[in-house]
Amino acid sequence: MPPGATVGGVLAVPEHVPLAARVVGALRSALRGGEWSGWLPGERALSERLGVSRPTLRAALAELEREGWVRAEQGKRRRILRGGGGPRRRVVAMLAPEPLEGLPAQVIFWIDRLRERLDAEGWQLEMHCDRACYSGRPERALEREVGSTNAGVWLLLRTTQRAQRWFQGRGVPCVLSGTCHVGIDLPAVDVDLRAVCRHAAGLLLGRGHRRIALILHAGMQAGDVASEAGFLEAFVASGHQGAAPRVVRHDGTRAGVMRVVEGLMRHGDGPTALVVARSAPALVALTHLQRIGFRVPGDVSLVARDDDHFLEHTSPELARYRYDPALHERRVFRLLMETAQGRGAGRQVYGMARLVPGETLAHRS
Repeated sequence: MPPGATVGGVLAVPEHVPLAARVVGALRSALRGGEWSGWLPGERALSERLGVSRPTLRAALAELEREGWVRAEQGKRRRILRGGGGPRRRVVAMLAPEPLEGLPAQVIFWIDRLRERLDAEGWQLEMHCDRACYSGRPERALEREVGSTNAGVWLLLRTTQRAQRWFQGRGVPCVLSGTCHVGIDLPAVDVDLRAVCRHAAGLLLGRGHRRIALILHAGMQAGDVASEAGFLEAFVASGHQGAAPRVVRHDGTRAGVMRVVEGLMRHGDGPTALVVARSAPALVALTHLQRIGFRVPGDVSLVARDDDHFLEHTSPELARYRYDPALHERRVFRLLMETAQGRGAGRQVYGMARLVPGETLAHRS
């Protein structure tokens, strides 16, 4: 008798295989056939229909959750995942805050390489751009995106703390291209931004600078939190008396970066060196400093925390930290495949970046 067939209103459980496996087969076939919509019946009702004990049923339901058929929700209800019944598809679903063309060039480069490598292995890369997943309350949007996709594994770009917590709590297979927030242990690949900013501040302190500012985005992503921690650690470790670190944040717009720079430089005791996170704000800082009459590096030294190809063409050339995007792609791919196979849980790979000195660093007398 085929699994999932009904005899007298009871789901038939085939014989000659272990009981839990037989229950899994019966439930899987019933799901595939559209027996229920939206939610599974309660455990008591399912136990009666299958004629098995609650512990046996729970073991079978746990297996169905691992396969991506259902997901446990609050109140012990189990949602039937949308996106088609069956095992997870050989799809990497990439969640991003904006369309591909709006991402930094370095990111576009490694994503293209990743797409080619996945294709060679029989996997697809799907782009999911939903700003609601990056809002202050992303849970409903994440339920919609993830519940309708049934991807083998998710690749997360620039996720918020609440989004990271949601993926961890739901047990959805995923890899973070970025830094985990404190208390989150998702698989992740990123530059060690804490080490980068610690090195940048130490470098400037070693060149005689005592008033140094770190400029970050106000979104408080985990990489920026780590950057601030490393930046401040350098001052503690230096032991320099009178050294004055400042950490300021902008709203992500060109005008916002300009306002922050002007606010820092407005007074005579403004910083003599700036460390700026992300390549585009670093470029805005460089050009705006020159626009309002400050020589770089004569009056103020400038270091970009991140690299991008266009920074090679600034005048003066920006000092910056370079991390190989091809290496990043290889590490992301490896961890995606491990995670899809259930082997990548909690593994985090943070690589080192190297300083490109450029022309915007000067000693302070």
